[in-house]
Amino acid sequence: MKSESDRELVATLAALAQATRLAIMRLVSRAGSDGIAAGDIARSTNTPPSTLSFHLKEMTQAGLLKARSQQGENRMILTQEQEMIRE
Repeated sequence: MKSESDRELVATLAALAQATRLAIMRLVSRAGSDGIAAGDIARSTNTPPSTLSFHLKEMTQAGLLKARSQQGENRMILTQEQEMIRE
């Protein structure tokens, strides 16, 4: 039987096992605490909005990213756990 931490690790690795998601993770990580707008991620990765939404949802559900609303736009930032790993 798998432990909860094993299930979380599998979900995290699965969320990163795709080239676009790795690119998104790099962009968000480089953006730091200010985050990066979803539109900027879409342009930088040449990803259609609906596809980007799917990837962001998967990464958010895996605990890698979270959305923060700032001046009417959604900005993606690392979760606290991922921020601690980055440092």
